[in-house]
Amino acid sequence: MKLGTHLTANGITHAEFAIRIRTSQAAVTRYVLGQRTPRPDVIARISEATAGEVTANDFMPDYAHQPAPEQTGSAA
Repeated sequence: MKLGTHLTANGITHAEFAIRIRTSQAAVTRYVLGQRTPRPDVIARISEATAGEVTANDFMPDYAHQPAPEQTGSAA
């Protein structure tokens, strides 16, 4: 689940969530907008604070969640 979706669904503000994960409100906003990818330690805190609903995979670009394109031609 995307972080923004989780926060909205649970009525949590960026400021409240920032306190929970020990970072700034501006950083949370950047994570939600996709302007910044959290460091691994912050991702761990996000996952813990969301009871595992938001994971490291949720910060990957959307194209990373697409299946690999089929290859054409023959391998030599």
